Amino acid sequence: MVALPHICFVAPALYPLMCGGGQIQEVGGAEVQQYHIIRFLLQKGYRVSVVSLDYGQPDGYDSHGAIFYKSFKRDDGIPVLRFFHPRMTSTWQALKRAGADIYYQRNAGVPTGLTAAFCRRYGKKFIYAGAHDTDFMPGKQLIQFWRDRRIYEYGLKNADAVVVQNEAQQTLCKRNYGMDSLLIPSIYRPLSIGQTEKDIDVLWVATVKEWKRPQLFLDLARILPNRRFVMIGGPPVPTANSAQYFDGIRQSASLLPNVEFLGFLPFEKTEAYFDRARLFMNTSEKEGMPNTFLQSWARKIPTLSYFVPQISGAESNPIIAINSVAEAGAEVENLLGNEELRIERGNICHDYYQRHHSGKETIMAYEELFANLTTAL
Repeated sequence: MVALPHICFVAPALYPLMCGGGQIQEVGGAEVQQYHIIRFLLQKGYRVSVVSLDYGQPDGYDSHGAIFYKSFKRDDGIPVLRFFHPRMTSTWQALKRAGADIYYQRNAGVPTGLTAAFCRRYGKKFIYAGAHDTDFMPGKQLIQFWRDRRIYEYGLKNADAVVVQNEAQQTLCKRNYGMDSLLIPSIYRPLSIGQTEKDIDVLWVATVKEWKRPQLFLDLARILPNRRFVMIGGPPVPTANSAQYFDGIRQSASLLPNVEFLGFLPFEKTEAYFDRARLFMNTSEKEGMPNTFLQSWARKIPTLSYFVPQISGAESNPIIAINSVAEAGAEVENLLGNEELRIERGNICHDYYQRHHSGKETIMAYEELFANLTTAL
C-alpha cells in the first residue's frame, strides 16, 4: 500500500479558526476554505501540518490531528528590518520543521514566493491556490507593496500546480501569466444545520472592508424599513484606516432600527445565523467563490450578489445577480413576498451545492493532484 503524502498548509491566520475558540477575532475566506479541506484530508488519513503565525500556542500544537508549526508574531521585530527577520527567517524554519512532501498555500502575498523558494531549495512540491480573481490580474492583486507583488508573482510562476476556484480565474491565469491551472471547486460541510425559525430576512457576512461595500447593504435596509437585516463581520487585521472604516459602518448601522450589527463572531456562531436567514446578500466588487455562498446554498437560502462568478455545470444559476440598490430591493421583496418562489430558488442553490461543493468531487480532485505530484518527487 502506497503511503499518503504529508501535506503542509502555509496558512498564517488559520490558527484562530481551527484552535482559537473564538478568542482571537480573526477569520478570512481563504482560512475557512483550508479548514474544510483539512477536515476532509484528516478523515482520509492524510498527515497534515500547518505553518501559522505565533498566537502564543506551543510549537507542534496538535489540533484534531493537524500539527501547527509557528513562525512569528505580527508585531515582532523592528519595522522594515522585520520583513527579513523574524518574518522570513522564522517562516522558513517553520517550513523546515514541518518536513512535508507537498506545501499548499492559498491567497496572494509574500508567503507564496517564500514557500515556492523553499520548495525549490529542498525538492518539495508546491501548490498555489487562488483565493480571489485579482490574484491573477497583474498589478491589481490585493497586495499593498510593489515589492510584495513581485515576490508573490515569483511564487505563482514557480508553483508546481495552480488551483483556481472558477473559470474566470482559469482564463486570467492563462491570459496574464501563460500558465495552465486546475479548477477545483470550493468545499464546504456545515458544522450543523439547525431547524430554527427563519427570523432574519436578509443576512450579510463578510470582513468589513471597503471593497466588500457593506454600505450597499445598509442602503438596502433604508429602503426596506419593514424587513429585518443582520450584519456579521469584524475589521481586517487592524490598521488606523481599517478601524476607522469599520467604526463608520458600525455607526451607520446603529442608526437603522431594522439592522442588527453583530461585528465579529466566531465561525461556529456565524453558522447559526445562516440557519435563521431567509435570504443572503453579497455586496463585494469582486471575489473568488465566497464561502458564504456555500453556507447559504447548503441551507437552501437564495443568494443575491453584485458579483457573480462564472458558474459551470448549472442549468439555472444559483446566484441572483443585482446591479443596484433599487434592483436588490425589488428582488428581496419579490422573494420574501412569494414563499413558493423563495423555496424554488433555494432548491436550485441546494442542488448546485450538492453536486459541486459538498466534498466528494473536490477531495477526489485534490487526491489525484497529490498523487501526481508525489509521483514526480
